[in-house]
Amino acid sequence: MGKLWLLPLEPISMRYGEQWLKWFRERLEARQIEYDFILGDELSDDRTIQTGQFLDAHATNYWKLTQIARVVRMLKDGQIKHGDKIFDFDLWHTGLEAIPYITNLTKQIIEVYGIWHAGTYDHSDYLAKEGLGKWAGNYEQSIMNFVKMGFVGSLHHAEIISQNRSCNVKITGLPLNQKDIIGNRDITKKENIVVFTSRLSEDKNPHFYKMLKDIILGMTQFKNVKFVETHKLKLSKSE
Repeated sequence: MGKLWLLPLEPISMRYGEQWLKWFRERLEARQIEYDFILGDELSDDRTIQTGQFLDAHATNYWKLTQIARVVRMLKDGQIKHGDKIFDFDLWHTGLEAIPYITNLTKQIIEVYGIWHAGTYDHSDYLAKEGLGKWAGNYEQSIMNFVKMGFVGSLHHAEIISQNRSCNVKITGLPLNQKDIIGNRDITKKENIVVFTSRLSEDKNPHFYKMLKDIILGMTQFKNVKFVETHKLKLSKSE
C-alpha cells in the first residue's frame, strides 16, 4: 500500500496531541505498517491556548503550515512517493490543498485521509459562531472534494456534515486508549467530584452540566460535592 505519512496535531498536554502520537505509534508498529510522522514547528515554548478555544489560533496555523512546507519538500525530493498515503489528525488543516495541487500536476496518486473534528458546517461550532463560515464553508468543501475519506467520532457528526456538505465520511469514534488513561490508578478510592472535561461551549453541551450542578448544589445531602471544569483551570490530561 506504500508508506503511511501522518500529520499529527501539536503536542498540547491540555488536549490529546501527545496521547495520539503515542497511541498511533503503538498501534501502527503492532500492525507492522510502514509509517512516519511529519511534525510542524512550535511557535513558542508556551503551549497554552491564548487565542481561540480548542487550539491557539496563531500556534496551530504556524504548526500546520510548517508541516505542509515539509510535505512539499518531501514530495519534491521523492521521499513521499506515488502510492503513499497521508493521514491527517485534523483535516481542517491550513495549506492542505498544496498536496492535490502538486500531485495533480505531477500525475501522482497520493491519497489523503484524516479526521474531521468540527467546522463551520456545524452552526454551534466556535468557528461558525465567529463568522468564519462566510469564507470557510467553501474551503471546507474543497478539502472534502479531494480527501479520499474523512473519519468522524459519532453518527451525530456524520449527519451534520451530510446536511451541510458533500463528503465521504466513516464513523469510527475518536482514538482512545482507556487502559492507558486509567493506568494503574486505584479507582476504588474516590472523592465526590463531578468533572466536566470538555470546553464550555455550546457544541459540547455544557447546559446539562450546569443544570446538574445547580440541582446537586440545591440538595442538602450533596453539599460536599466538588465541581471541576478542566478547561477553565487549563489542566493537562494527567492532572
